[in-house]
Amino acid sequence: MKDEATVNPRRVRDPGRTRRDLIASATGLFSARGFDGVSVDDIVAAAGVNKRMVYHYFQNKEGLYLAVLGAVFRRLSDLELEALESATDPVEAIAGILEAYFAFLGKNPEFVALLSWENLYQGRFVSKHPELLSKNPALTRLRKAVKDGVRRGIFRDNIDVKHLLVSLISLCFVYHANRYTLSRSVGLNLESAEVLRKGLAHVTDLTLNGLRIS
Repeated sequence: MKDEATVNPRRVRDPGRTRRDLIASATGLFSARGFDGVSVDDIVAAAGVNKRMVYHYFQNKEGLYLAVLGAVFRRLSDLELEALESATDPVEAIAGILEAYFAFLGKNPEFVALLSWENLYQGRFVSKHPELLSKNPALTRLRKAVKDGVRRGIFRDNIDVKHLLVSLISLCFVYHANRYTLSRSVGLNLESAEVLRKGLAHVTDLTLNGLRIS
């Protein structure tokens, strides 16, 4: 069997880079075609590595797919935690996580596509590995921010933090996941940076007014 250097003579053996290249190539392909529309041959051709590397690092195509999902969700989780932990008050925490979501979704269209595919699959892969998508760290910090807002007399005391997080994600996600259909049906160019800026301001205002004591 040909080794990696034989497939690509210029490539110096680097296990870490090989794994990263496989994940990067698989991310692009899975986001464009979904799990069923991509073969291992497609992935290794795009990555320029030997086919056996997929099985060496990930066992099979599903293992690589789960690694892709884990990688993109960790990037989002890191941003969530950074936004919540760096905030100096509860209002800044809510505004910061909304801003983080808008920025992440705009820069990571593959995340939007992968999440859409996984919902089309009715969570057939992540249901077997719920830890990949766990929002527990973000929920813990968001709950702390909300409690702080209640203590300071800013937020209502009957806020369900899990529903709040779903709302925060949903309000941001629709601007990116449905940008083509909404751009035409509503008459807003959701690919415009200025329109997205106004959208973020609107979502932030809407959310904070819904949380504040009236």
